Amino acid sequence: MTYMPKSKQVSTEVREFVYGLMQEADLDILPPNLKQKIYNDLLTRLDAKLTIAALSALPNKKIDLLKRLLLENKTPFQVSDFLEKNVANIGEVYSMAFADFRKVYLGK
Repeated sequence: MTYMPKSKQVSTEVREFVYGLMQEADLDILPPNLKQKIYNDLLTRLDAKLTIAALSALPNKKIDLLKRLLLENKTPFQVSDFLEKNVANIGEVYSMAFADFRKVYLGK
């Protein structure tokens, strides 16, 4: 079963996570086009979840810097790099967001 990400900017970790969720949910019986739609939807929802988690953990004094980056139309990679440098324990923040997303999606 092959799914194509909506964007080439989706990391392998995120693609594999979403694919694994779909396998755990036993979605193999669905038609390929429906699986693709679900996959794309999950990518979008997971991206939002990860973004909210990172922004919630960003210190208030760094918010203006982030706004400036966004107004300057920096690339997603530059914004991600900014968050990684300015959010303490970003890996833990993301891990918790992944776990919460999995729990909500699978109901476990």
